[in-house]
Amino acid sequence: ITNLIFDRTTVTATLDTSASVPTSFMKIVGIKTVPISAHSVAKGLGFEIAMVVDTSGSMDEYAGTTKKIDALKTASTSFLNYMFGTQTTSQRVAISVVPFATNVRVLPAGSSAPTWLDTTGAATYAFDDLDTTSSTYAPWALFSQLRNTKWGGCVMTRAAPYDVDDTAPANSTKFRPWFAPDEPDTSFGSGWSSSNYPNNYISDTGGTCTGSTSGKTDLWRQERSCKYKNATPSGVGPNYLCDSAAITPLTGTRATLDTAVTALAANGNTNILEGLMWGWRTLSPTEPFTQGKAYTAGNNRKVIILMTDGQNNYGGWNSSANFNYSKFFTYGFAKDGHIGTTTYDNDTLNAKLDAKTLSACTNAKAKGITIYTIGFGSGATVSQNLLKGCASDPAYFYQPATSADLQPVFLAIAESINRLRISE
Repeated sequence: ITNLIFDRTTVTATLDTSASVPTSFMKIVGIKTVPISAHSVAKGLGFEIAMVVDTSGSMDEYAGTTKKIDALKTASTSFLNYMFGTQTTSQRVAISVVPFATNVRVLPAGSSAPTWLDTTGAATYAFDDLDTTSSTYAPWALFSQLRNTKWGGCVMTRAAPYDVDDTAPANSTKFRPWFAPDEPDTSFGSGWSSSNYPNNYISDTGGTCTGSTSGKTDLWRQERSCKYKNATPSGVGPNYLCDSAAITPLTGTRATLDTAVTALAANGNTNILEGLMWGWRTLSPTEPFTQGKAYTAGNNRKVIILMTDGQNNYGGWNSSANFNYSKFFTYGFAKDGHIGTTTYDNDTLNAKLDAKTLSACTNAKAKGITIYTIGFGSGATVSQNLLKGCASDPAYFYQPATSADLQPVFLAIAESINRLRISE
């Protein structure tokens, strides 16, 4: 060792070494030794890591001999073992767990309204599917009008361009609480293809409503806000498709993360964009989550690990028989066009979601966030190009085929993150 410097301010170790290595064949020409040297700089980096994991219904399926959701729990635990070692808390590593399906449960069900949530109806497109712009019928207010019903903790996607960046919410850019409207009591389609609306949970004539619904359109029935007053929902109600476990914000406490992994459960469709965005928001220094350090903080790396076993799925009906064109989604019903097109064709809607997901990945990487992506099992084949495009490097995309292959991938990512400590 010719030089060893440790800078306590930046937590950086610089090491220079040199040695003389005996030669074999070069002795013939009189060269008995060859000098070699090495230079390495290791930074005591801190890591903020968002584990963004797909918990849609297909994760309850087998990929080999083990269910995918169980393989995810095992792999996640192995990752935590690597990052924490024997420590129960860490000052250098903070990790968030962000489960996603159709939506992301940002806060636990029944939480009070945070300051970044729109409770008055100021948010962009806050009044779709309601018949008045009075704050009495803003989505937040409707929860208090229904009996035995509390906000599930999910929110809507913000209007563009805030759907793909982490701009702090304020006024019209606040997050609208997820409130899936009651769909009509009638059915749609005809004959063998006739179907009931998927989320009909109160009567179209209930609440404080008066007058006959005879001859009225299904849209009129759906937008009838008077029906919510003192009504008792049956089934899931306004929290329909708010399925995933709640986000666990950045923490360096191992027990908290173990609890989050244990709580993972499979249900719902797949919305990769929303999972990615909320993973990013847990790393951001601005609201809704503020545990993340500033992007310019020294010796700190922000990392997203994005895993899915499927593809973006808006839930379009592929038929105009249902006037909503889709199931309720984070952009609202497809008929409202908030995704950038008005169509019932699910492939078109999914392509829009893919494009927005790529834009979000580009924006996150521009903030210095390193992204690893995992396409788990055969169901993620369609998402391969999307996930490759999102990854910070081609080598940061992984495609484990079976449940047995997932744990080695998480460990490989842990090793790759650890190598980021070596800067030269």
